[in-house]
Amino acid sequence: MSLGEHIFNQASNHIDRLWVFITASVILAVLIVFYRKKTGQWFALMTIVWALINSGVTWWLQGHIHIPTPAKEKWTYAHVKEMMILNLVLDVVYLLSAWYLIKRSRSSEEHQLMLHHFGRAVYVQGAGLLLLDGWFLTGLQVYTL
Repeated sequence: MSLGEHIFNQASNHIDRLWVFITASVILAVLIVFYRKKTGQWFALMTIVWALINSGVTWWLQGHIHIPTPAKEKWTYAHVKEMMILNLVLDVVYLLSAWYLIKRSRSSEEHQLMLHHFGRAVYVQGAGLLLLDGWFLTGLQVYTL
């Protein structure tokens, strides 16, 4: 298997896993609304918004992946690796944002429920994406020339 095919296969698998994650997030949001009617609405709202954003990004990625030409394989590999490292940094930022929202919820009586459940939803997204992006980066790096 060429490096280009390896990149394409890893990207295709990553996109499939992202669709599963998005679907699971929406199912989780719907279940939370049914089982926690008063408090679940904020978690569900933020989760649905993230699912829409993730769907748009995943749909765009799906339309733009291809097997690179042999002349561009190494450049593509380096570029994809850099982008995934940037994504991992963003995932950590999501986790820190979730921590801040949950912490902030303790000092805001007016918006306590909303901030707490928004924080939980951002935490789920950040943790899930950190796991998936790390999985993709690890799979990408196992290729040996």
